[in-house]
Amino acid sequence: MNLKKGIRAGLVIAGSCSETTMGQNRYALERGFHGLKLDAINAVGTKGGDEVERIVRQAKERLRLGKNVLIYSASKSEDLMRTKDLGLEMGLSDVQVGEMIANANAEIAKVLVDDMHLNKLIVAGGETSGAVCKKLKLIGLYVGKQIDPGVPMCLTISDDPESSGMSLSLKSGNFGSPDFYVRALEAMDLRFRHGCL
Repeated sequence: MNLKKGIRAGLVIAGSCSETTMGQNRYALERGFHGLKLDAINAVGTKGGDEVERIVRQAKERLRLGKNVLIYSASKSEDLMRTKDLGLEMGLSDVQVGEMIANANAEIAKVLVDDMHLNKLIVAGGETSGAVCKKLKLIGLYVGKQIDPGVPMCLTISDDPESSGMSLSLKSGNFGSPDFYVRALEAMDLRFRHGCL
């Protein structure tokens, strides 16, 4: 089993727009996570590639400084409605809009995992989790201790060596307590100290 060693900054990708996830985002931002808001309008529109590059560039700057980074798609329900309205104008269904945002988040995660050699990743939102797992070429997970009911810490198994041996937590938007991200990263750090799930 390949274990990515060392305690480094963590990355949270929050694609969910649920009230639970938005509360978790607020909690993390109040406790020093560096927040980067993915402009969903740009991600769905013609500037999708530029938006991904902007987020990646800014996230790398903070991760290099050892800061935990939270990338989120919405801070209030109006963000979701504006993006859906744009999708409607472009002839896209709500499902297609959701897929485009999830794929943008997955691309961001992949570049940051590869370029920054990340070993701690949390993904909030079912659709986003699926897109990230696919992009990281995950073929399995070792399931470890439960962080919150229904949300365990896992160790990744991937066809891509850069994505193997990483601590990963995938959660549905409505799962987890307000301090979930903080406790999940603490659990991941303990894993590296003690070498087990």
